[in-house]
Amino acid sequence: MSRNLGGRSLIFWSAFSNGRKLQLSPVHSKMNTKMYKHILEGALLPNLDRNGEITFKFQQDELPVHSANELTKQWLLSKNIFLLTDLLSVWLNPMENIWSKLARKVYQNNMQYQTVNELQTAILQGWTEIDECIRKSLINSMANRIF
Repeated sequence: MSRNLGGRSLIFWSAFSNGRKLQLSPVHSKMNTKMYKHILEGALLPNLDRNGEITFKFQQDELPVHSANELTKQWLLSKNIFLLTDLLSVWLNPMENIWSKLARKVYQNNMQYQTVNELQTAILQGWTEIDECIRKSLINSMANRIF
């Protein structure tokens, strides 16, 4: 998710599954392969319960750092993280729906922010309010939406 305020951008990375939502990870500079792997190592890997969790496939959007870089793909495979690569699934990425819902929460009632810190606080608060039933509904609807 990316939001602008006074020429500055706030960029966050996160992920969710049927059972959990990861914390937002701020991205402090232009995303490259090294930074993306660092975020995944710090935010994704510690949250993978390999012993009890259902097998999953990781879904990314079409950002070049995600989709065009073989080093990123190889790193994910080395960690036994398999990608959902079907073209339709990229178009139907449920994370985009979550970002949209978050943006509506942050800017509800035409809210405007005076500082980057105010905006960041609102984004982090809005993220905590994204309900589990919304996440489950988006994930459970994937098969029908792809069909």
